[in-house]
Amino acid sequence: MTMTRDEFTRNIAALICEMVIAGDIPVGDRWMCSAEEQNRLYQIGRQLIEGVWKIVGDVVTFVDGILKLSKHQYGIALDLYLKSKETGKIIYDFLALGNEFYKERMLYWHSVWDKKYGGKPMIDKPNFRDIPHFEG
Repeated sequence: MTMTRDEFTRNIAALICEMVIAGDIPVGDRWMCSAEEQNRLYQIGRQLIEGVWKIVGDVVTFVDGILKLSKHQYGIALDLYLKSKETGKIIYDFLALGNEFYKERMLYWHSVWDKKYGGKPMIDKPNFRDIPHFEG
């Protein structure tokens, strides 16, 4: 069941508080997204060939924002990243070599989001790079 914007806001705020209390440093990005921005993201890793978008590299989303709308466009999704305590840098690529600890932390937070808050689990595609995506 999809959350309302109010429910999503309360639940994601509670999750972020839990993350901070546990010692993680969450950084939020892309709460709301226009159709144009979503379509720009959709084009990453794709090329328009004979009028059809074909995958030619790593994609960041499967939703084009026009024919299929993103939960970001409804305000019921947020991308959360973690900041490294050692370097102070935000971890954007959880699948990169050396980021295994942060990937495991994010998988843990996805399980909390799913089980405690009723959020949509987004970790069923372990090689998909949208690990930061939390959806209501």
